[in-house]
Amino acid sequence: MTGPLESLNARFPCRERQIDGLAALLGQDDIPAPPVLVLYGTEATGKSTIVKAVLEQFEIPYAYVSCKECITARHVFEKAYTSCDALISPSNGEEKGRQIRPDSVNALAGQLQKLIPSSGKIVLVLDAIDKQREVTPTMLSGLARIGEVVKNLTVILIVTVSSTRLLNISEPPSIYFPAYNKEECVKILSLSPKSIFEVDEEDEYSEEMEQEDRWLWAQCCSAVWDIMGKYAARNLNALKDVVDELWPSLIQPIVDNEYGTRDFPKLFNRLKNEKLRNSEESYVSMQITRAPVDTATDATPLVPNRAHDLPYFSKYLLCAAYLASFNTARYDTRYFSKLAEGLSKRKRGRKKKNTSRQLNRKHLGPRPFQLERMLAIFQSILPSSVLSSVDIGSQIATLNSLRLIRKVSNVASATDASSKWRVNVGYEYVKVVGRSVKFDLETHLEE
Repeated sequence: MTGPLESLNARFPCRERQIDGLAALLGQDDIPAPPVLVLYGTEATGKSTIVKAVLEQFEIPYAYVSCKECITARHVFEKAYTSCDALISPSNGEEKGRQIRPDSVNALAGQLQKLIPSSGKIVLVLDAIDKQREVTPTMLSGLARIGEVVKNLTVILIVTVSSTRLLNISEPPSIYFPAYNKEECVKILSLSPKSIFEVDEEDEYSEEMEQEDRWLWAQCCSAVWDIMGKYAARNLNALKDVVDELWPSLIQPIVDNEYGTRDFPKLFNRLKNEKLRNSEESYVSMQITRAPVDTATDATPLVPNRAHDLPYFSKYLLCAAYLASFNTARYDTRYFSKLAEGLSKRKRGRKKKNTSRQLNRKHLGPRPFQLERMLAIFQSILPSSVLSSVDIGSQIATLNSLRLIRKVSNVASATDASSKWRVNVGYEYVKVVGRSVKFDLETHLEE
């Protein structure tokens, strides 16, 4: 008979360390649980699924709140109280939830203190709390300290990046969920492979057929990761979506008796040629139906109308490039200091000079800047640290290929820190890009 940890490790491979940590902190009856626990990691790393499975395996009562589905901060407080009330008294949880509506962290803590009994253990899981629309540092620190006020309550905060500065707590217990690598993704997806042939209920699904399904499915997952692992399939969910879409086209020659199940190189080459041919046909039809374009606009950046659909870090890189082009280097310490509050006070207290004879820098041409300076500005304006899985060099190359930034020096390597660049788009464009990630470009722009 397998124990609870062995069962969880079999269900969730490659997460043994995280499961052991959760079990040690929450699954010990003779040891009190910590008042707050932080789970952090990128998207699709199993944080929510695994923590719920551990709580259910050890029969720990818990209330779960998906903060991304809550419109306002007050909605989070109300849903947290309603979920806890429904957990403790299922018969009248909804009725009480309509009567009691806490509108702040203090009100929520007071109501939970009255609600939760003095014995037992209860866990409140706040999933994606950092993705809530109205989240503030005060709100995060208050939620992290509710467990200190309410006895027998443990608050689990699931976030993307752990930051003790935002929580105002010195080293809270935290468990990191790293992104899956290639071997781990293939191993996890191989637990539930798709079948090559459709098997009726009357037919027998032999062990040999199962082995062929697992082998071909693993080969397909591995090949897709090699091609798209750094781009379209950067996490487990995205990889599975791509493999699910390609699988019917991959196995069709096997169903038609053109190739065998072990002819994977031929199958995959045929699949690539088919997808390439379809994409070329779609491109030709798009060019035929496209309206004529004025030749005077040939020098504009090669970006579509939905030009703001850039990756998250690429948007900050473009904003940093614009600031490096239009700001004077000697003022970088003033505008890109981490003391944002002091910066705002300086801007409010600064007296305006007579600039009637001076042109606004936004109306002047962009000046070249060194790549090292742009990356320093990028690190300063970024609200969180860059993930280790993000390739900044490839994102800079993408911005260059889209003609959003241009290299103006003769340095051979584009990633050389001394290479010089220049932004190739205007103020209005970069302003809209900055707004899409809640970055105020005007605050950091030299007047």
